[in-house]
Amino acid sequence: MSRNESERSSRTRSRVPLEILPSIPSLIVRGGVAYLKFKNVRRKGVKNFRKQLKKSGMTKDQIEELTKQYEDVGRVRSYLDEFGFLGGIF
Repeated sequence: MSRNESERSSRTRSRVPLEILPSIPSLIVRGGVAYLKFKNVRRKGVKNFRKQLKKSGMTKDQIEELTKQYEDVGRVRSYLDEFGFLGGIF
């Protein structure tokens, strides 16, 4: 690789972060909206799950235990923490 090619390649690589920078706010907003939608759907799912358990005639203690386990499965924070993305923040 000649010196000119190397300089051109270096300039191209140094522009990449500047080209990506304007899209970051929209990605953050999209991610936030998607998270809120997911959380709303999850909340409705937990409510329906609890309702079905009550219909089936389970005791209140059983319902609470199973509902807690059901909620924990869909908790995004637990997955992020498990894979080390939060670094023990929460």
